[in-house]
Amino acid sequence: MAKKHVLGTMVIIVMGIMFAGCENPNSDSGDGDPIIAAFKDQLAALSGGTNASAPVTVKPTKNFTSDSFTDPMTFQQPIVNAVEEAKKYIILDLSDCTVVGSLHSQYIKGVILPLTMKTIPSGFFGQYHYLTSVTIPDSVTSIGDYAFRDCSSLNSVTIGNSVASIGDSAFWGCENFTRVNIPDSVISIGGGAFVHSGLTSVTIPDSVTSIGDNAFTNCDDLTTAIIGDGVISIGRFAFYGCAGLTSVTIGDSVTSIGEYAFADSNVLTSVTFKVRGVDIATTAFSGNLNTTYKAGGVGTYIKTAGSNSWRKQ
Repeated sequence: MAKKHVLGTMVIIVMGIMFAGCENPNSDSGDGDPIIAAFKDQLAALSGGTNASAPVTVKPTKNFTSDSFTDPMTFQQPIVNAVEEAKKYIILDLSDCTVVGSLHSQYIKGVILPLTMKTIPSGFFGQYHYLTSVTIPDSVTSIGDYAFRDCSSLNSVTIGNSVASIGDSAFWGCENFTRVNIPDSVISIGGGAFVHSGLTSVTIPDSVTSIGDNAFTNCDDLTTAIIGDGVISIGRFAFYGCAGLTSVTIGDSVTSIGEYAFADSNVLTSVTFKVRGVDIATTAFSGNLNTTYKAGGVGTYIKTAGSNSWRKQ
């Protein structure tokens, strides 16, 4: 599995974060603002933060709150300017703020999100190559489409216990993302959600009812997939081209498996069905597994070494 740009930075939620949209008639929202001035002083006083792999957590002594700035767009640039001028690598603790705009700086390695955040918007962290670890708070109920797409250094994500949906292509291209604990609050996993990710195993909880098309396509390091008992449908190409996939368990509520769902996963040798009568597309698996399953029903099916012939264990 490729490991690019990994800085080893522990991040709670990183870069590009959206912050408080704020109003204060006495504030000019620029570099002359007393809150920005205080923030600059904090940065200047930091003894650490010179190493990109060891950022320093900074919680502003004067918080960026709803009384701070007249315009979230002019709120962002003075903060970025301050960090760029200080050249200090930081994790910015803005836990008291609300979500409105976005920040981009090579020196902002992490941001502690507000606990009131409800959603990770579409494309929110897309292509943030230095992002390595994310904790999504329990307040979040949805992860938007492309939210973490191509975060090539992302290697750990904790998903809060209120997330109900993982959007299309949410973690596409997160090649160093090796593990994920999908909580039992999740109901749907979108199309392409984990394409080309570095996952080595995945367990779909019983709360999930659908796995979208291409959800785990080309996850070359994925070796095992356990599909929960709540899943009704497995989409087209869902696990297509998973070069290392050897074992799959199909939950007892699955009624359909789409075209090429497990095709081109050439080392797949064990498939367990916990339910009889699944409507399996003819191209879903290689070899004669479809016909063997239809005859055998519930059970584990093993592929004979060196062939595409399956038998019931």
